Amino acid sequence: MKQVLIAGVCLTALAGCDVPGLDGGGGARATPGSATDLVDAMAANNRLPQRDYICTLTGGGPDEDTPYGTVGVNADTFTMVIKREGRREGLLRVDGNRRIEVEGDLAVVDGEVRRIRSARINSEGTTLELAFDFAPADSEGRDRIVCQAEA
Repeated sequence: MKQVLIAGVCLTALAGCDVPGLDGGGGARATPGSATDLVDAMAANNRLPQRDYICTLTGGGPDEDTPYGTVGVNADTFTMVIKREGRREGLLRVDGNRRIEVEGDLAVVDGEVRRIRSARINSEGTTLELAFDFAPADSEGRDRIVCQAEA
């Protein structure tokens, strides 16, 4: 019984660690877990998991990451609430390769709408990640919006 308790404590401690590789770089990732199962099921119907995601503006360097806002996904509609920029709505579709198609103004930085160059959904364990690369980058070099939620 004592060994089971120790193993449980160790697993709980590991679960609280940062998940490596969730920086939005590279292609779509999928590792075993409930998030991957959920994404696979939803992508089969060209939809994203319906969640509220917390978003960060990234890309300029680790010290340059800043809170961006939140995005809620409902069916194929998104509602993005951007800090100091207001609310935006549009459509999101995902294909079997986890690439996301965006219709609408999802990336607004310094009052300027940015063009989404690529978007994808990643999954690792129980974490869902929406990554949107945009152009042009802001004055700090940030060119990516990363939104995360739990499966």
